[in-house]
Formats: sequence, structure tokens, C-alpha cells
Amino acid sequence: MLVRRIPEIRSKAEVIYNPPPPIPTINKRVSDEPTLVYAGGASYIKGFQILIKALAKILRKHEAKAYIILGKASPKEKAFVMKLARKVDGRLIPLDRLPHNEYLKLHEHAWSLVFPSISEEPLPYAIVEALLIGTIPIASRVGGMPEIVKGSLAEEYLFMPGNINEFLNKIESLLSKTKNYITKAEIELREHTHKLFDRRSIEKRIVNLFEFLLMR
Repeated sequence: MLVRRIPEIRSKAEVIYNPPPPIPTINKRVSDEPTLVYAGGASYIKGFQILIKALAKILRKHEAKAYIILGKASPKEKAFVMKLARKVDGRLIPLDRLPHNEYLKLHEHAWSLVFPSISEEPLPYAIVEALLIGTIPIASRVGGMPEIVKGSLAEEYLFMPGNINEFLNKIESLLSKTKNYITKAEIELREHTHKLFDRRSIEKRIVNLFEFLLMR
């Protein structure tokens, strides 16, 4: 983001990621039924409006299931989501805010974390967690997202922020895949992310940075 706005620092800039969040052991067992997870709450900047429009179409057309965490949604928003859930035979499951460990359990069977944010997301931990667990993110191309998934199969599931048609196409593409594809993707994504967020490498680069600054 800085380099994009201050191009003259490009040759002097180096990205050092935060150490990855601690992830408990997750017994990933991909479900036979395509399962989506959304964790952004009823937030406009997290793309909630886009999500609801997309799920209304997807869940009427496909035998899929979606868990959405509503967080601090208003009574009106919750009532609207509950009405939609009834229209799609309960395959949309709205949840209030969950303890972190219970949220991570949703990933045990999930095919994808949907992340339709419309704001800059420098290092979205929800995405990093999903990748470390092996859940495919379908995410808008904002902030650090393209950088995090570059070179992995998750790169093909990025879409332009706010573009609901492209968002729908990415979900459709994932739902057309087999369970075997999702299982193999889990392994690839975990390997990609562990390499990208290798704790020892990150710590070494931080130490080297401070040594360089202290020697100047």
C-alpha cells in the first residue's frame, strides 16, 4: 500500500509479515456438502450487503450450506437474515458472535471462507487463519490479499471488490469442484502459508532489521 502511493521507496522497502496467529490443531474433514463460512459480521465495509445478495442466489440454486457470523447486527438485520434462511430451507445458518475456538471449528468441514471486504485489508488474520487450516478463501482483491495468496491456487478465487457478478462466478467455480479437489487444495494452501509465514524466518528478519538500524 505504501509503495503504491510512494513509488520512490520501492527499492528500499521490504515486507516483513507479522508472525502467524496461533492455530490449534484442527481435524479438517471436508464435508460432502459444499460449506461456506463468513466471519465479517453485518458490516458494510466487510461486504455484508454483497454477501447476502450472493448467498440468496447461490443457496437457491445449489445444494450448499453457509454459516454467517452476524456479530453486532441490528434486530432488523437479523430478522432479514432469518427470513432469507427460511427461504433457502435452513441452509443459511446465522450465528451470533462466537468464541474464537468455536469459530475455528467451523473450518473443520468448510470448503471456503468468503471474504467480500470492500476496504483495504493490510493483513487480514481471518484469511491467514483460513489458509493455515486449509480453507480456500474467496476474497476481494484488497490490500494485502493478492500478496498473501500469490502463487497459490487461492489466487484464482480473488475478485474485484464490490463486483457481485465476479463474486458469484468465483463461488460457482468452487462449488463445481469435487471433494477430492478441496482436500488436495487444503494440503497445498497449508504448505504455501506455512512457508510464507515461517516464524523463524520472520523473527530472523526482524532481528536483522534492528541490527541494521542500531549500526547506522
